[in-house]
Amino acid sequence: MADPHPGDGTRRGDRVTYGQGWSPPPAPPPQPRRYGTKGIWAGIAAGIATTIGFSLVGLIIGSSANQGGLASVLFLLGLAAPLTLGIVLAARQGTPARRGFGLGLIIGWAVAPIVFAGTCILIIVGVYTVPNVGR
Repeated sequence: MADPHPGDGTRRGDRVTYGQGWSPPPAPPPQPRRYGTKGIWAGIAAGIATTIGFSLVGLIIGSSANQGGLASVLFLLGLAAPLTLGIVLAARQGTPARRGFGLGLIIGWAVAPIVFAGTCILIIVGVYTVPNVGR
């Protein structure tokens, strides 16, 4: 049986044949990245450090001195600043690195409680574990 569409780009098995003077369309250009990868990692580190750092400093100041107001401000600043700054940087137009840093701040803010809780559990287990000395 004769091929009803000879040489016009129809499939024959796994190969595609093209007619004379016809070529496949060019591949589309690659899309630019919306977020920079290095910026995301830097933002994650900064988000975790800022969230845990400001919160711990606020708690330490609040427990060591009669500075309840300052401690509350630092604690809330540690909770709100990375998230707010991350949303602003990720949502506004800018370079992929800056937008990636904003996205990383948001991710770091979300990961910080998990890291902090894991650290607290390790400290508690370490404090209450009795070593086997002399056995």
